[in-house]
Amino acid sequence: MKRQISGTSSKHADGAEEFSLVELAAATNDFSPENKMGAGSFGIVYKGKLWDGREVAIKRGETGQKTRNSKRKRRHLNQNWYFCQGFIISIWKMRTRIALDAARGIEYLHNYADPESNRDYRLMKAAGTVGYIDPEHYGLNVLTTKSDVYGLGVVMLELLTGKRAIFKNDESGGTPITLVDFAVPAIIAGEMVKVLGPRVGPPELNEAEAVELMAYTAMHCVNLEGKERPIIGDIVSNLERALNVCDGSHGSISSGAFSLVSD
Repeated sequence: MKRQISGTSSKHADGAEEFSLVELAAATNDFSPENKMGAGSFGIVYKGKLWDGREVAIKRGETGQKTRNSKRKRRHLNQNWYFCQGFIISIWKMRTRIALDAARGIEYLHNYADPESNRDYRLMKAAGTVGYIDPEHYGLNVLTTKSDVYGLGVVMLELLTGKRAIFKNDESGGTPITLVDFAVPAIIAGEMVKVLGPRVGPPELNEAEAVELMAYTAMHCVNLEGKERPIIGDIVSNLERALNVCDGSHGSISSGAFSLVSD
């Protein structure tokens, strides 16, 4: 995403869009620190909202930086140009991908990693992660693969709601509540509007189906009984389907089977 300061957005034959600096600044409230999502060696990522309501992530690179889409460096072109690299993507697609990457990491630990490394991972996770720990651990003092599934479910709920694993609920006078107790009843009741984080904005039609699949998957992951939670392979499969729907490559998922198998 590279464009002059003046001008309006345009679309290329390959579907890629270009936006002016003015448009990007307006979308991010002049690159406000409040909209900062993260930073790395290649620039800062901001959350933004375009004029047509689309929620986007915009990456602002340094002048003279080598871009991933260019084989040459662009330095100060002239006084009327500003260099900015951005990625316009769906916030919900990005969150679905984060959940999928986390699930694939756990799948690797369960199926391919050295058992001792997997054990050390669970011990480390249990050391100081209130809100993510398997409820069965408190009674049985044992961590299993289903404990990992429970923790992943909480992470997915965080991605959906934008809330922490334990947070102060304004509706109950600021009383601390677990994210599981807050989100699961709403998901069961089909009240997705209550579940989804208001700061992110509502998903598009195809994204809504994907987000719903992710929510129901998370709900099953945080079942109080480990034997009722799905296996990690099915979680990965569901999140892959959700991501494909966000991409529009596999149509609707509403007619497909909801694939979750416990053991």
